[in-house]
Amino acid sequence: MPRVYINYEAFELIERRGHITPKELAKAIGVKEHSAANWLSRWAKKGYLEWRPGAKTVRTHRRGVGRPGGSAGVYVIGKKWWGELAFGTNSDQG
Repeated sequence: MPRVYINYEAFELIERRGHITPKELAKAIGVKEHSAANWLSRWAKKGYLEWRPGAKTVRTHRRGVGRPGGSAGVYVIGKKWWGELAFGTNSDQG
């Protein structure tokens, strides 16, 4: 089984809080918001996290013109347990 590197701190933070946004994760672990969003998305695609969409946001620009943005939502722990990657019987990590 290939070695998998996971960010324990991020998963534990999500478990403690119950949910998290990319902005909150970026601030908590000291990375850029874009990097946090990519990390969250990658683990959501694998089933270890789940995206819960919220209300649509509206971005405003310098001229005051608004345009639809992405949906505001949160990530929560998914159906797969992230600890199986680190603590599974076939894991190289001890």
